[in-house]
Amino acid sequence: MARFRQQAFAILAFVALAGPPPLFGQEADRGGSSLDLGVSGVGISLGGSPRWTGVRINGSDRYLERVDGLNLTLWKPGDRVGGVVNGLALGVLAPRAGRLRGLSVGILGVLPERDAIGVTIGGLGVVSEGRLVGVTVGGLGVVSEGASYGISIGGLGLVAEGGANGLNLAGLGVVSEGPLNGVNLAGLGVVAERAVIGINLAGLGVVSEGGIRGINLAFLGLVSEREIRGLSAAGLGLVSGRAVEGVAAALGKIDTSDLVGLSVAGWNRVRGQQRGLTIGLFNQTEELHGVQLGLLNFAGNNRGLARWTPILNLHFD
Repeated sequence: MARFRQQAFAILAFVALAGPPPLFGQEADRGGSSLDLGVSGVGISLGGSPRWTGVRINGSDRYLERVDGLNLTLWKPGDRVGGVVNGLALGVLAPRAGRLRGLSVGILGVLPERDAIGVTIGGLGVVSEGRLVGVTVGGLGVVSEGASYGISIGGLGLVAEGGANGLNLAGLGVVSEGPLNGVNLAGLGVVAERAVIGINLAGLGVVSEGGIRGINLAFLGLVSEREIRGLSAAGLGLVSGRAVEGVAAALGKIDTSDLVGLSVAGWNRVRGQQRGLTIGLFNQTEELHGVQLGLLNFAGNNRGLARWTPILNLHFD
């Protein structure tokens, strides 16, 4: 008898998830049919109820409106699901909804269409067409068309088109079309079209079109089309399209338009004004307002033999 009941329940669950006839469930306005064990939309729903509070188990989500509680998707969701899940969204493959709020976990991935707020974990990856807010972890990567806020971790890469704010960690690279603010750590590189601000550490390089500010460390190089400010160190070189402000160090070359502060490198090249101190094998500036210490020093605004000097060169207005 007990075995019969188990078999009957399994058959009913399968029929409900596959889409039962009206005799076994109620037809949803936009979703699929469902077997609802509850009152007034509260309880347990097997199938495609568009609105439910409690536990909702569905084969393939589509035309979702709102679920408060647990939403379990057993198979691949539809192309456009919509709606919102408040609570726990689980997917044997990948949970998907317009908005995911709470804890969202997928064995393969998590696919929010607009945003995910809370804790979002994808076995392979998390891909969002909008924002990611909270703690986001992707086994291989995290990709967001909007901005991400909080802690974002990608096993290989993290890509945020709208910028990333908080702790951003990737095995290979952190890449953003927007600004990066906070702590940005990458095994290979940190790259942003806009400013990179905070603690920026990369195994190979930190590259920004909008400026680099804060504590900036790269094994190979730091490159910015605009200013580099703060404490900056690079294994081979540091290149700034505008000014370097603060303390900068490199084993190879520091190349900048202007310098304000201290620069230590094998070759310090300041294409414009140097205000501060450079220490290196060769120090070069077109306009010196400070001190150069090195084997050979060049200051374009000094006169005569004072333009080229060994060991020490200086100019004060």
